[in-house]
Amino acid sequence: MHTDGSGVFGVSVPNLARARQVPPQGDEPSEQWIQDESLVIAVMSGLLLLARDARDQAAAGGEALMRAQIFPISEKQPTRLARTRHYGFLDPLGDRVLTMPPPPAEATAELDDLAQPGPMLAATTALLVDDIAQAFGVAEMPQLSHDGQLRQRYWGYPQMITWAEENGIAVIDDTITHLRVCR
Repeated sequence: MHTDGSGVFGVSVPNLARARQVPPQGDEPSEQWIQDESLVIAVMSGLLLLARDARDQAAAGGEALMRAQIFPISEKQPTRLARTRHYGFLDPLGDRVLTMPPPPAEATAELDDLAQPGPMLAATTALLVDDIAQAFGVAEMPQLSHDGQLRQRYWGYPQMITWAEENGIAVIDDTITHLRVCR
């Protein structure tokens, strides 16, 4: 819609706490838990769709600045990061519950590299989601590497493996020995 290629993308990711939480009474906070895989998919989808639109509709090119963040986060809606790969049980990631939004994650990349699925899209996504995760006390999200590879052990969605292979993204069996916590 913009002539300069700028855009905004928003997606609602499932709140994992809804299934296990008693509805809050009155002014009680309503906790939300964001799944790590959903966060990665949301950021990657947004980058791909916005880059395609900027390139194809606005004829934009060159370096793009991307910002990503989880919204809303507040004292009324404290937010945690979690994973559910262990038999569907909620496993918190990091040691922080956020009650105010951290600064947005930022990265830059060539617009043309983001407008198609591939290693550069995966690498840029990894930079952004790692930056988001650090606010929760997680040093690195395990799903993607900064080299633009997909770590298959950290995906509960087999279709992500197929999608990566179809789009030239290396699928590796690499493990992160432990999900490090930032202090």
